[in-house]
Amino acid sequence: MNIIVNGTPQSVSANSTLSELLGLLEIRGRIAVEINGELLPKHLFSTQVLQPGECVEIVRAIGGG
Repeated sequence: MNIIVNGTPQSVSANSTLSELLGLLEIRGRIAVEINGELLPKHLFSTQVLQPGECVEIVRAIGGG
């Protein structure tokens, strides 16, 4: 199925979870994720099943000063 990740089309298996997507993209560490404009708590990443056409925005936390 097809979803949009940070503005780019991405193909994932049906019934993929957000955690599976993050693994596929090799994204780890401190991140924030929105699905269709809604911020998703980290404890839901492993149970959030992605749906066709959803827009996923992934932002990495970067320290600075």
